[in-house]
Amino acid sequence: MKNVAISGWELNLPSIVNFEQLSEQLLLKRTIKTEKYFSDDYFVEYFKFNHNPAVIPYQNIPNNHFEILTRLIHNSLKRANITLEKLRASRTIMYLAGHGPRADFMDYQGFYDKNDAEDVQYSPQIKSLHAASFAQDELANKLWAEYQLDFPPIPIYCASNSALMAVHIGHNEISQDMADIVIVLSWNSLLLQDIAFMDSQGMLVEAHAQPLSKYSDGVTLSDGYAVMILESQQQINSRQYLAPAYIYHSVFMQSNAERTMGGTLFNFYTISKVISQLLDLSHYLPSDIGAIFIHGNGSIISDKAETVAITNIFKQPIPIISYKGQIGYISNCSGIIDLMIIADSLKNNRLIPSTTHYPIDDGMEVNFLTNQEGVNYSAKPILKIGLGMDGSIIAMLLIANGEQG
Repeated sequence: MKNVAISGWELNLPSIVNFEQLSEQLLLKRTIKTEKYFSDDYFVEYFKFNHNPAVIPYQNIPNNHFEILTRLIHNSLKRANITLEKLRASRTIMYLAGHGPRADFMDYQGFYDKNDAEDVQYSPQIKSLHAASFAQDELANKLWAEYQLDFPPIPIYCASNSALMAVHIGHNEISQDMADIVIVLSWNSLLLQDIAFMDSQGMLVEAHAQPLSKYSDGVTLSDGYAVMILESQQQINSRQYLAPAYIYHSVFMQSNAERTMGGTLFNFYTISKVISQLLDLSHYLPSDIGAIFIHGNGSIISDKAETVAITNIFKQPIPIISYKGQIGYISNCSGIIDLMIIADSLKNNRLIPSTTHYPIDDGMEVNFLTNQEGVNYSAKPILKIGLGMDGSIIAMLLIANGEQG
């Protein structure tokens, strides 16, 4: 299978305007400020939540996915040195990874409880609750027309593996010469129905989330947008561009047991199996891998399964990294945000340790890279693991530009 270049990317988070600012925040060991989801604890009891969860929301930002995504696409194309003319002349496939446009139940709760005609004035959002505002095809059709694609963007949803799954599929399409360019668009919106579901699973923290810590069992959900561009080697060579990193191989497995349990019972065996398949396919030994970016969202069960799988395969200590306690859990986008950081790490020959809120559990027996200065890094491959509540498990191996053949 051919190597596939990661040539461009961009993101936007509630307090981070672009990838450069994210890198700066990580290097300066800054954590993103959280706030309570409900402005009044009255609503905790009203909606029967376990507690008032800590989240990272946008403040006063218009709900215009098209405008935000096109801006991020523009920045990603600029980073990759791709013109619109080049994009439109190529075999380009676009994926919408995650939820489509959706209504927030919070906006309509008042009208739901008291829906007399005169109560419309107290729930003005009800006037936008129609297909013109939430048609699932509208965003795809706008992007289709804007970028003159051969066919509309393809929606895909695999919970927190949504964007990573789109990358996995895009990697296969480019490798099999079915596409020249693949663009993955993803975003995560904090809506009441999502918060309620995660609360029902006991997965939300009151203050801070911290992967691999016994003092935290849950996640800090965050809003956010992310875009990533993949390209074939031929496409890269045609404009003499040096891609920062390449996806060497990617492996996917669907675990029906985890799917049935909503991804809450990932076990080390299935994760180990996927990692082993990836290493075999890539003809690498565990000792050849330089670092691992885990899913590591703060949920003790899945975090423990990952670390046991890692210690089962990698007999020597290997740097483990997760930033979800530091920057929040941008669920649908989380996989490609990690890929951006990996590509940047390979390009700059460094690893940026995460900053923790709580002590790491010694019982995890892994080398979790935290609370120190940046680490010089050789060009060894980096492993990325992704887990989805749908039971999907993805493992990818990324290599530096100079290592690809």
